[in-house]
Amino acid sequence: MKPSSGRRARPPLSRDAAWAYVSTNLALPGFGSLAARRIVGWFQAPVCVLALGLTLGFGLRFTVWYFTHRDQLDDPTDDPVATLAAIWANVRWALLGMGLFGLNWIWALLTSLSLMQEAKRTGPTVPANLMPAARAKAR
Repeated sequence: MKPSSGRRARPPLSRDAAWAYVSTNLALPGFGSLAARRIVGWFQAPVCVLALGLTLGFGLRFTVWYFTHRDQLDDPTDDPVATLAAIWANVRWALLGMGLFGLNWIWALLTSLSLMQEAKRTGPTVPANLMPAARAKAR
């Protein structure tokens, strides 16, 4: 027994487990990668939480701002550029959160594709002594 705590080899990835990780990754980017023991998940998950926090916090702030200034925004005599500048000043952080989440989701999608490729390449094989129907179902 070694006294060091080196990296352990990952067990072979089955297709069922890979699908579970992919589903989790596409719902909450990074958390499926963490469950699959991928180092990239330690970067994806905090970015996901940050993006959701930005979107929720600043999105609620923008919603409150919009409903308090709705009459001013609908006034046809106001300067449209000033109106758009006011909207932009209040919505930009929420949009940043949405964009960050979208980019993180694409990153998680790429990680998920690599998980599926690994499952296809290294997944457990069906023993030859199984019935042909069970073997076809297991593939």
